[in-house]
Amino acid sequence: MNEKRIKKGFDFLAPFYDVVVKLFFGNSILNAQTHFLSEIKDAKSILIFGGGAGQILVESLKINRTAHYCYLDISPKMIELAKRKTAYSNIEFI
Repeated sequence: MNEKRIKKGFDFLAPFYDVVVKLFFGNSILNAQTHFLSEIKDAKSILIFGGGAGQILVESLKINRTAHYCYLDISPKMIELAKRKTAYSNIEFI
């Protein structure tokens, strides 16, 4: 599968992503993503790779607001959703 098809698929899914994840998986994905967040409380830089619609970023910021965040996702629409959920200048979206 090529990158353009993957990106297009996630862009299509972006508006429904949070609802679909919650419907099919409940809190299990978020629980797995946040299980070790206490380990980043003193980090200076944090990389979130494939962060989707941004809920993991929101939860990470609750633990550590001062770190520099680099948030990567293949889908520009997922990144837009993540940007809407946060208002911090220390986040670089790629």
